[in-house]
Amino acid sequence: GEITDVGFENVAKCTKLKRLELTQGCTVTSAAVAHVVKHCKAIEHLNLRGCIGVDDVACVSIGCNLVNLEALHIDWTPVTDVGIAHLVAHCKKLSTLTVKWCEGITDYSLRLIARELPDSLRKFSLVSTTEITTVGLGALVDSCMKLSELSLSNASNMDGILTVVVDNCSAHLRVLDLSWCQFADSSSLAGIQRCTTLQQLEIRKCEVLDDATFEEIVTACTQLQVVNVHQCSKISDEGVIALCQNCPLLSLLDVSQCPDISDDALKVIAENSHNLEHLNLGYVEDVTDGGCMLVVNGCRKLKSLFIKGCCGVTTRLQNWLQATKREVLVVEETKNIAEPKTFSLWPHFREQ
Repeated sequence: GEITDVGFENVAKCTKLKRLELTQGCTVTSAAVAHVVKHCKAIEHLNLRGCIGVDDVACVSIGCNLVNLEALHIDWTPVTDVGIAHLVAHCKKLSTLTVKWCEGITDYSLRLIARELPDSLRKFSLVSTTEITTVGLGALVDSCMKLSELSLSNASNMDGILTVVVDNCSAHLRVLDLSWCQFADSSSLAGIQRCTTLQQLEIRKCEVLDDATFEEIVTACTQLQVVNVHQCSKISDEGVIALCQNCPLLSLLDVSQCPDISDDALKVIAENSHNLEHLNLGYVEDVTDGGCMLVVNGCRKLKSLFIKGCCGVTTRLQNWLQATKREVLVVEETKNIAEPKTFSLWPHFREQ
């Protein structure tokens, strides 16, 4: 059932609580959150993602009471610069902060974060809005030089910002998400190759990223384990082949809606990516049963395969999997290939 303020306030009895996560869409209000944090001052990890009743009032109370707070997630809440100001002024141990789709946050918040948390902030996630500009983003990445995980999705004019990120954070950066960001050309992304400790790279729907730049990146960043180039239309077999030949630790690859991927890439995946667990080929029309079979045979750790919209895949693959008794989850619908939400086997397949 739905969690109400009355029910939630009972959490205040757990005075030694260190971790608190609310379900996305929870309707508790700032008043209830304020009551809980006043009594549970040991909280170190707080997730209020999607709690639309949580606003600046809650942030002020969090800042006043949770001085040991290390991680805070307030995505999709009506929090504004006022709330952020109170948080960063008092929560000096804050190392993880996510503020995706917080429409009330502007460059002012980013400058405050840069000023107050330059040494503690390690993980930061933001989906840019119209009130966020390169000025605020530049201040953040220029000051917070120990970032290990950085997500700056949906930002415009990112060429200069990425240069600052690489200059300041390349030694520590493990996760970089630049999905839906806008760059002038592919060469602007080449600096990523200096982040040689990267383990996860997501550049979804980047219209300028091409094989040549992608090859430069994956040749240098050989520790990559997760790569997502969903809807990067200029990535072809050539780029995927370079990735698989240089990054043996690859465990998750998403090349969905990359139109120039074929069985040639799948053959190299099968030969080189022996740690691959999840592969998203959604709407890649040139892959076939044969290519998928090669991957299943070669990648013995494979757990899930997303093949919705793959016109070249038929019931032949279904029959082959059943005969070989390989336990591979073929996913039809999912938001995250590594965490399937709903799935069904083969209903969308055409007969041979």
